[in-house]
Amino acid sequence: MTNENDVRDAARELIEEAITMANDAGLFCNACVQKVDAGHRPVDFCFTCDSVHRLWLESIVERVWRQAAEEQPGRLTIFTEGGTTYFKRNW
Repeated sequence: MTNENDVRDAARELIEEAITMANDAGLFCNACVQKVDAGHRPVDFCFTCDSVHRLWLESIVERVWRQAAEEQPGRLTIFTEGGTTYFKRNW
């Protein structure tokens, strides 16, 4: 159970980081900025702001995976195909 809580908390931190970064960059519309200030979650974002949030989240997750690959060489393979980055675990 603790492991599930740790995973959920880590995911929540990544989501919060993406929201903060996108909001600080001024990429959310006024309505969504008000939602962020009121403590609403990404599910309440408009279509455009949701897409922006997902892009920021994707970049953060990619950064975390790259850090993990550097810390444990040989455990992860990172490759890009057609503009999409893929991560593969090597067990």
